[in-house]
Amino acid sequence: MRTTRTKEDFLEELTRFVIQRGIGSFTMAQLCQELSCSKRRLYEVAATREEIFLLVVDQLFAGLLADSAAVLQRQEQDLVKLIQAYMAIGIQAGQRLSDTFRAEVESNPASQKLFDDYQQQRIEGVKQLIMRGQAAGMFRPAHADVIAVVLVRASLVIRTNAFLKSAQLSMEQAFDELYTLILQGIIVDRAVPKV
Repeated sequence: MRTTRTKEDFLEELTRFVIQRGIGSFTMAQLCQELSCSKRRLYEVAATREEIFLLVVDQLFAGLLADSAAVLQRQEQDLVKLIQAYMAIGIQAGQRLSDTFRAEVESNPASQKLFDDYQQQRIEGVKQLIMRGQAAGMFRPAHADVIAVVLVRASLVIRTNAFLKSAQLSMEQAFDELYTLILQGIIVDRAVPKV
């Protein structure tokens, strides 16, 4: 067994494993085997698979929110590019998530709440960027809360595996289309490149 991994390295490896393969079909012993770790190491992280899963979900969303906050702090003048960079964070994250992981997030009320909270915070960031764009005269004077409601409601539907399968889209494709649609609707006299 490998013993050279720091706690942070191990958590990163565990997170990568869970978002790529899910956790529901693995016993704790199988997780240890897959991650080349002792049971003790795994139990230092959490006592149950569900706790590990929720830790991974929380850690994933916390990292994405930190990246989002960094974009919000940028003082870039081109608000279209800034909002596209902000939205790209979620799109790129979606590319890393397996269908199994998404289904597990969907079917677990605690992880669903974490996802809802994450999306709500991301929508608040979009509202801030929209208001900045409106103040700069780049975006039409649409009410930011209306745009946020459209994004939240649409996100609740398009993030589900059932919708993605029916539409034959990946999560990142679905969100890319949603974000592009919103941007095209609010930008003043300017073509919007794809995110």
